[in-house]
Amino acid sequence: MRWLRFKYKNQEYWGSFDENEIEIYTGSLFTHLEPAGERVGLGNIELLPVISPKRVLGIGLNYKEHIKELGQEVPKEPLVFYKDPASVITSGDIIYLPNESEQVEYEGEIGVVILKNCYKVPEFVSLDYIAGYVCANDVTARDLQKRDIQWYRSKSFKSFCPIGNILDDNKIWKNRRLRTYRNGEVVQDSNTNDMLFNVPKLISYISNFIEMEAQDVILTGTPAGVGRLNDGDVIEVEIEGIGKLKNYVKESEDKKFKELKKDIFITKPLNVFVQKTSFTDKF
Repeated sequence: MRWLRFKYKNQEYWGSFDENEIEIYTGSLFTHLEPAGERVGLGNIELLPVISPKRVLGIGLNYKEHIKELGQEVPKEPLVFYKDPASVITSGDIIYLPNESEQVEYEGEIGVVILKNCYKVPEFVSLDYIAGYVCANDVTARDLQKRDIQWYRSKSFKSFCPIGNILDDNKIWKNRRLRTYRNGEVVQDSNTNDMLFNVPKLISYISNFIEMEAQDVILTGTPAGVGRLNDGDVIEVEIEGIGKLKNYVKESEDKKFKELKKDIFITKPLNVFVQKTSFTDKF
């Protein structure tokens, strides 16, 4: 079943979703749900982020074809990194390109949403700790990632973690087709069967050193075909059985403001800026 979280008549609800209507539920997917006995059309609701994670955990080099395209060695165990939860946005939001990076890239991924406290969990019961799956985009400042020892900065800029509005509670992770589109063109086309470390393995491995909580999310890695994002791009991640995540790409507002200030300096008389501070200090 696919789930949404939304606002309707000034109240927040969960709802099971088909192509035309939503069945309304009270409560929470992570505690207890009760049918409200009402259905509503998509046009009558305000969509909300489907999760609010405390932790966003990413996995590097987890698709075999992606490892090949990068020419990297095959990891012997999962490469886990942390992505700041403040970077989470949802479908329809804007991905901002920061001033600090000249090479921001998309990474379409399937995200595993944790259902309940999860610590020291063996693989054979790990699926019991899954609330469902979401579409995600592990946006990355690739130039900074290559420069830094840790990946936290390159992965955690504002808006660098788009997560879709739809959560699919079917716990089967195998054989899901994953596609990423940039401006309507398919740029990633793979299948979750290409994962090096599967979902049960990842949950068990991470739970050995982190106690995950309800709504935390694991981004399970990206397939081959990663590439650059540019101002004006539309980027979409589609996963079989879930739906589509769509975001718009824009330059940072800070960057535009800096360019504006430079333009003002060039076009105005020089005596406008006669001050004790230097041009470098001011700008």
